[in-house]
Amino acid sequence: MMKSILCGALVLTSGILMAEEMNSDKVEAVSAISLEGTQWQLVEINGEPIDLQAGDQPARVPRILFDAEKSTLGGLAGVNRFSGTYELDGQKLKFGPLMLTRMMGPEHLMAIEGQHTGMLGRVSSWKIEANQLVLSDDSAAELLVYQAEMPAVTGTVSYRERIALPAGAVLKVVLEDVSIADKAATVISQIEQAAGAPPMAFELNYDASKIDPAMRYNVRARIELDGNLLFISDTAAPVLTHENGSTVNLLLKQLAR
Repeated sequence: MMKSILCGALVLTSGILMAEEMNSDKVEAVSAISLEGTQWQLVEINGEPIDLQAGDQPARVPRILFDAEKSTLGGLAGVNRFSGTYELDGQKLKFGPLMLTRMMGPEHLMAIEGQHTGMLGRVSSWKIEANQLVLSDDSAAELLVYQAEMPAVTGTVSYRERIALPAGAVLKVVLEDVSIADKAATVISQIEQAAGAPPMAFELNYDASKIDPAMRYNVRARIELDGNLLFISDTAAPVLTHENGSTVNLLLKQLAR
């Protein structure tokens, strides 16, 4: 109970004072998203964007998921679902035989499926760059590129004052681990976008593998102009764990000039 009180006090105090920047040296960064446990959506085959059409539903986008515990993979090839096994050794990656369901579908999705599964059989290495998974062959030629499908904290940012923000104002929103009162918050994810008229909607994607159900997470925001602080969070906004949801509405406090 005492730790919870201290955590809340720390978030509230840091929100009001804000002596340090969101990107301060006191803030500990986290590593990139993981190959395993992340839902990956296919975006390119052999250097070309996949041929999705306007009527295609998001649920039909080809994808792949690696299960670290079982060393198995599964996903959607195009029309049919597939499953199989894989061997991972550092940056080396090899797939076992794939099993597919046997359904027919739109011609363009069947074409994607044929290319997708064919390329998977040639994969020998992997890398992650800018939230994209790149699978390559023995010659380092990029065969398949996937985009991470990440969960998100969503919400709005507002302030009470009936004033317009100046041109060039920037909204910054951060998701942090604030579990330990005497330790600097660990940044899980952060975004920066142009600040407009309130309420300002935001979507903060995060790596689900970085979320521990036993820990506590908070969202805070600020509005800046040319590096000068205009508005700041002054209350805690817990999310994700301990029965907290993934949507928050933040009301910022204007700083005295």
